[in-house]
Amino acid sequence: MAVRQLIIYVSTAFIFLSAVTFSVTSFNIVEKNYDLINQLEKEKGIHENVKIPNKPVINGYEIVQQIYTIYKLEYPIVVNGHRFTPDFDITEVDISLYIDMNEEYELTIDRDSSGNIHEISYINT
Repeated sequence: MAVRQLIIYVSTAFIFLSAVTFSVTSFNIVEKNYDLINQLEKEKGIHENVKIPNKPVINGYEIVQQIYTIYKLEYPIVVNGHRFTPDFDITEVDISLYIDMNEEYELTIDRDSSGNIHEISYINT
């Protein structure tokens, strides 16, 4: 019986020491990673290096489709200087006179200080 209790105590002690060692090691790893992240943010400014490579390019067909749904929007769309407002009646004007379907256009979205869309502009590329 004494040998059996000794094995239980040794096993319990081994499991306890393993758990303590694992906890201390994990804590040290987390602390080192936290320090590295803080150092990276201070030295290299990771938040300042994010760049959008190119402005989105959209073809004329997509712009025409967007103008057809303009009645649901609250902001104007400008294509090469021609302004389409939400009250614009597309049934009375041939918009293909203003938009070349085969061309590609560069998209610019103007927003106010709150982040709300003020106007969408397309310029021929």
